[in-house]
Order: sequence, then structure tokens, then C-alpha cells
Amino acid sequence: MQKRDKATTALSILAIQEQNEKKIKRRNELCAMTSSRNKVVATFGPVTAGDARLRAAHDEYNRQARKEDALSKRLKKELAEEQQAIRRWVSYFRKTRNDWIKMERVRLQALRMPLKEQRAILKPRQDELTDLVWLVQQYRQQRQAR
Repeated sequence: MQKRDKATTALSILAIQEQNEKKIKRRNELCAMTSSRNKVVATFGPVTAGDARLRAAHDEYNRQARKEDALSKRLKKELAEEQQAIRRWVSYFRKTRNDWIKMERVRLQALRMPLKEQRAILKPRQDELTDLVWLVQQYRQQRQAR
């Protein structure tokens, strides 16, 4: 009985050791696979996790990302400022053009011009105020003149 118990105990110990060895072997294989995947071969050998070249590359990537973010923020800000400027200019232009149309209408009435002729003169000016393409062209011309 004792020999059988010793043999059973020995077999169970060997089985446990074999399982532990398999686990260790599998873990080592996984580590080898992940380390081979994580290494980047550079000019002066592979780059490992603690390598200064990796930190430098990471810092360069972050610096480039910050630069692109700053550029996009600046472009958004400039676009918003341009939109505000266009809105201000369009409202000012429409107001001055409407004032001119009112004054011109009074002038034409003082000259006793027939209503049909007055409309023929003033209608194109009123239509220009609703034509966005024409307004944008006027804005661009004035902006280039500045």
C-alpha cells in the first residue's frame, strides 16, 4: 500500500510539475511573440520599450499633433472672424444701399418721373440686395481694394 501511495503521490507531483512547466513555456512563448511584435527595427538596432528613441518618436508625434491642433484652431478662429466680418459688411451694405434707393426714389419723384421708369431704374438695385452671389463679389472687390 505504501509503495502504491508513494507512486500515486509521485505521479501527481510529476503531473503538477508538468502542468506548471507547460504554463511557463506557454507564457514564455507569448512574451516572445509580443516582444517581437512590439519591437521596431531602426537604424541602430531594435527599439525596445525603454529606449530613448521611442520616447523621442512619441514626443515628436505629440508635438506634430499639437501643431496640427493649433493650426486647425487658428483656421476655425479665422473662419469665424471672416464670417462675422461678412455679416457686418452685408448688413451695412444693405442699409446704405436701401438708404440710397430711398433717396433716389425721392429725387426721381421730385423730377416727376413716371412710376414705371422709377421702377425700371430702382428694381435692379433692389434685386442686387437679394442676390447673394453679387453681394459676395462686391465684398471680395472691396476686400481686395483694402
